[in-house]
Amino acid sequence: MNKRKLVYIFALIILIVSSIIIDQKFDQQNKIIEDLTNLSSEQQLDISNLEYILNTTEENLRKEKIQKDLFEQELLKLKEISKSNYAVVGINSKGNGVTIPLEVIIKNGNGNLFLDVTNVRFDERLQSSVQLSIKAASEITNTDIDEKDILISIEAPAGSRNTEIAGKSGGAAITIAVIAAMEEYNITHDVLITGTIEERHIIGEVGSVKEKAIAARDEGAIVFIVPVDQKVRVPGLEVVEVLTVEDAWKYIIQTSSS
Repeated sequence: MNKRKLVYIFALIILIVSSIIIDQKFDQQNKIIEDLTNLSSEQQLDISNLEYILNTTEENLRKEKIQKDLFEQELLKLKEISKSNYAVVGINSKGNGVTIPLEVIIKNGNGNLFLDVTNVRFDERLQSSVQLSIKAASEITNTDIDEKDILISIEAPAGSRNTEIAGKSGGAAITIAVIAAMEEYNITHDVLITGTIEERHIIGEVGSVKEKAIAARDEGAIVFIVPVDQKVRVPGLEVVEVLTVEDAWKYIIQTSSS
């Protein structure tokens, strides 16, 4: 019996020790699980923080880009003095008159001239005509062009590739548009003009006046200005002869007092 008791006691001790060891292992495992859970929570918090920082950075970059774009636009406005839009009347390959959009932009600069002609055929005389136009406009407005950059853009629609400005025939219209840009005047678009620009601001003769007058009328003009001795009759259109740019601009340019 004593031996049996000893065996039972020994077995009980082993069972108790085993239970303690198992409990300790369970506690260790629970501690590991708890530590891993805490670590996962911390990592998740770190990930959330990183996502927040990333989103904040992207939003700041977006705002900075918007501010940069606005700044560039304001800078361009400060640099750009003014611009005007008008039209040159030319002739297409079929001999019909056509109107061609004309834009003049004047900015602070160093006396540079930029001429951009698109979908329009012209010869070397156009460059000299533009220079005369700017000279006349600067004299009339008393503008120092040495401190300005001037961009003149003449662009016909893509389907009008055979449009032609013959020689210096767009000079008068270009002069008027440059004056309007220099003085920040509005242009009356229902009055168009044809003619070269000559010394002393005289408007010189051009060809195909009637065809150009018809094109002006079809474009919506109610008055068409031509050089002296080149008046034509076109139903629905008043054709006016002028000698100089100063005579012409009274019909075309709207000043603040007019």
